[in-house]
Amino acid sequence: CEALEAVALPASLTKIGDLAFLTTSLADGLNLAHLLELCELGTGFCDRSEVSKVVLPAALRIEKIPDQFLTTANNIVEIDLSCLLSAETIGDNLCYGARSLRRVTLPPSVTSIGDGAFQNAGLAELDLSGLWELKVIGARFCARCADLCAVDLPDSLRLLGSGAFGASSSRDVLATSSSASLTGSDDHDGRSDSAPSAAIPVA
Repeated sequence: CEALEAVALPASLTKIGDLAFLTTSLADGLNLAHLLELCELGTGFCDRSEVSKVVLPAALRIEKIPDQFLTTANNIVEIDLSCLLSAETIGDNLCYGARSLRRVTLPPSVTSIGDGAFQNAGLAELDLSGLWELKVIGARFCARCADLCAVDLPDSLRLLGSGAFGASSSRDVLATSSSASLTGSDDHDGRSDSAPSAAIPVA
């Protein structure tokens, strides 16, 4: 449905399945704020869509933000998931290849971020210092982010995946833990489901 530019969903909706808005244009954005009964989002929610904005219901209670949530959603400039206060896990390839992405806000409840979350994305900086529960960041986290200049990591971090900033232009990776150990480059350019994750401990 590449020509789909707008959709009106009923307030009674409780689940949105896998690849629900795959390759749609959704030029007017996707507003789900009225879906107060919504309790589940599928993998690849807006994978390869042209959506420019997604508004989630403030009452949404999910433990995991699904894999490939906004993969290669090239019109997304800003993502604010701070309302998802029950979310503990960010899935793999959250915004893989989202070239226009500049700002990200994640919920403070997050304890782990999956592989390739922002690989090939357009981020210039990323501040995760307020995620005091964050323990694990997966492989190729911000790999190949050509515009990435600064990353701020929380003191709670214990595992940072291999190639986390591989082939990116990051010049200022700040780990608030003084003994943090960051990984080197990783030439793998595929999505994270094509190779196993490896992690390096942060003491």
